[in-house]
Amino acid sequence: MRRRPVVLASVGLVLLLGLGGTLLFGTAWPRSPARAADPAVSDLAVQGTAWVAETPGQLAVFRHYGWGTAVRRKSTGASDQWVHIPFAMFTFLEDRGQKIKFVEFCAQSTNGAATKPTRIDLWGNKSGFLSQAIAWPATNAYRCSQVTLTPVWKESFGISVRLHFANATDTITLFKAWVQTTD
Repeated sequence: MRRRPVVLASVGLVLLLGLGGTLLFGTAWPRSPARAADPAVSDLAVQGTAWVAETPGQLAVFRHYGWGTAVRRKSTGASDQWVHIPFAMFTFLEDRGQKIKFVEFCAQSTNGAATKPTRIDLWGNKSGFLSQAIAWPATNAYRCSQVTLTPVWKESFGISVRLHFANATDTITLFKAWVQTTD
C-alpha cells in the first residue's frame, strides 16, 4: 500500500511534463523548423557512440564516451581517416516511402584550423549518392555540418566522413548524426 502514492506521484509528474510542458515551461517541446511547418517530416538521430573507423589500426585513439567518439591518428597513420555511421530508419511509414531530405553530423576538433572533417559521403546500400567537401570553420568549437537534399528515397542509409589530421596529437570528437525524412 505504501507504493501507491509514489506511483501516483510519478504518473502525475510524467503527465505534467508530457502533456503540460507548455504550461510548465512556457513553450512546447522543441521541434525542428521544418517539422513545425510539415507534419509529414520525421527526425531520426544516432548517438555519437555509433561511429565506426574504416581503418582502426591507423588510429591511436578511437574511444567511445556517453556523448560521442574521440578519434586521433597514430604517428604512422595516414593524415586522412574515414569514419562511418549507419542509420536504422523507416523506409516506409504507414505505406508511404520516406525520402531523405536533410542530413547533419556534429563534431569538435582540438585544432579546428588544421584538423577537421573535410568530406561527407552519403550512401544507400553500397552506392554513394552524394559526395561533397565540408566547409569547416577554423575554431575549436562544437560544430555541425549539414546537407539539404532534394528528397530521395533509399532502402538503407549511412554517412561517411573523412577526417583530416594535421598531426598525431590533435583529436576530433564525433557527436550525433541526424537525418530528416519526409513522405
